[in-house]
Amino acid sequence: MKYNGILLTCSFLALGMLACRNMRNKEKPALSQKEMVPIIYELMLSEEYATQLKGRDSTIQVEDLSKEKYDQVFQLHQTSQKEFKESYAYYLGHPDQIKAIYDSIDAEAKRRRLQIMNPAFKNREKPKRGPVKLKKDSVQ
Repeated sequence: MKYNGILLTCSFLALGMLACRNMRNKEKPALSQKEMVPIIYELMLSEEYATQLKGRDSTIQVEDLSKEKYDQVFQLHQTSQKEFKESYAYYLGHPDQIKAIYDSIDAEAKRRRLQIMNPAFKNREKPKRGPVKLKKDSVQ
């Protein structure tokens, strides 16, 4: 698990260096913040999946499995690795936007974790909100 954490960190640092090089590029990224959130989240999950599998079977090549899973994520979201890297580099050059992306990823992860831990959460009814009714004695 330590190895994959280092691998993930190195890949983000490499993308960070790419972002610094492309900071002069003022064009909008190919992928919006809303599109980046599920892609990054699923890339993180696929990296974790490869790590977990490596723990069970030492013959598995984590790099090959990770690449295969990354390709599946890009295909699922109908984008390419190139578009993702360029968009990620753009957002790394805009700290406020990348923070919003990672905050959204964190919120999504917490929501999914809560659903897994508490299945009743998934089926809960949302409170109905109507107009606020004031009592006569509360308004002066």
